[in-house]
Amino acid sequence: MKKIPDGQNDLQNIDAPTERMWQTIEGYGIKRSMLERSHATNSEILRLYQMIRKKKSLRADAEMVKRLTEYVEKLKNKTK
Repeated sequence: MKKIPDGQNDLQNIDAPTERMWQTIEGYGIKRSMLERSHATNSEILRLYQMIRKKKSLRADAEMVKRLTEYVEKLKNKTK
């Protein structure tokens, strides 16, 4: 995972475009206006985005493992 930059220009130092970051955060159910009212720093917003991305990735990995396990079980049952 990329180190979270410090300072006010944090969002300029990341790989993902800022608008895509906001879409990801809002898609997770966190409203932009809520973060703006809480005066979250760019570092905090970036950290939140990275945690959401990681959680989504872990969820997708778990789903893939589940489906592969089910598929292997089906194959085992077919050969019996």
